[in-house]
Amino acid sequence: MRAFGTLIAGVAAAMLLLTAAPASAAVDCNKYPCDPSCQGFCGASCVSTCFLDGDSTTAGNGTPNVWLTSPIKYKVNIDALVTGQGLDKTKVLAAIDAAFKTWELPCTTIKFQYAGETTSAVAENDYILIYFKNDPADSTLYFLDTGTKLHPSDPKDMVMLYGLMQLNATPNHPQYSFDWTTDGAVANKFDIQTVVTYFLPPMLGFQVGRNTGAQSFQVPYAYNYSKHDLCQAHKDIATYVYFDSANTTCTKPSGFVDCAAPPPGDGGTTVGDGGVNPGQEGGVNPGYEGGVNPGYEGGVNPGYEAGMSGEGTIPPAEDDGCCRVSHGETTSSVPFLSLLGFALLLLLGMRRRG
Repeated sequence: MRAFGTLIAGVAAAMLLLTAAPASAAVDCNKYPCDPSCQGFCGASCVSTCFLDGDSTTAGNGTPNVWLTSPIKYKVNIDALVTGQGLDKTKVLAAIDAAFKTWELPCTTIKFQYAGETTSAVAENDYILIYFKNDPADSTLYFLDTGTKLHPSDPKDMVMLYGLMQLNATPNHPQYSFDWTTDGAVANKFDIQTVVTYFLPPMLGFQVGRNTGAQSFQVPYAYNYSKHDLCQAHKDIATYVYFDSANTTCTKPSGFVDCAAPPPGDGGTTVGDGGVNPGQEGGVNPGYEGGVNPGYEGGVNPGYEAGMSGEGTIPPAEDDGCCRVSHGETTSSVPFLSLLGFALLLLLGMRRRG
């Protein structure tokens, strides 16, 4: 946390002068394999890949969703981030742009175009929106949302319609630390370029993250961590979904599955949300103009809207959440505090006698 009040901050500063630097808490790598101190973002237990099926009639036939527009346009709403945390807008825009450009890979048709700032908090057709939100009542780090529409020339196929990446930028949040930086690895802060880079897959129609079962994924994130390059899994599935067939020097990867396919070992049952199988049953697309998005979202899509299901929630400070760097906390024994208090009383008594 950043704000504790002047008195507590002063006491903490005095104690830090008298005690050794705190050690970082050990991370349970079986529970948190994405933690950079364990396997990291690219570790086998953290990386699971799949694509969003684009066939509205036959599930799992190997037809990925793609953006028909090229370059893919994106907008940003960063007022809360810049004004609330005092960051340099030029550096913020550069970090976000660099994250997008990281995905412009050889052998793919992926290209992006910055379309300017907006005050909107709701995704718009044909755009990806990066929105930094200031809301003390919101305890989620992120909310990811994607929408699809019917292919204009082939009604059985779906194509990407919009993408929304909502990130929490509340300064001095009463429960969690949502501080951001453009300077790479900084203690107790999220590096903007790293987070945007690793949260982009759902915006592009595929997923790379930790498969937590029932088609639910967790994207990796971490305090005090910077990683601006992609894992090989990112490069492979991006090349599969957006393969540049015009480049005769490229080879298309294989072996990827539909995200709606049952995960191994679950008896072949596809678990949806409330019985809705995202990608196959039409329904209201919540939070997007109150309209109906045919053939896709009948509610919460657990594989792509992880923030809504709580997976984007930052754990309490004393807990080490999945895919974050555990950071050291100042810990002092009761005897030390007692001795410190006694010393202060003794000093005050000496001053009075003097």
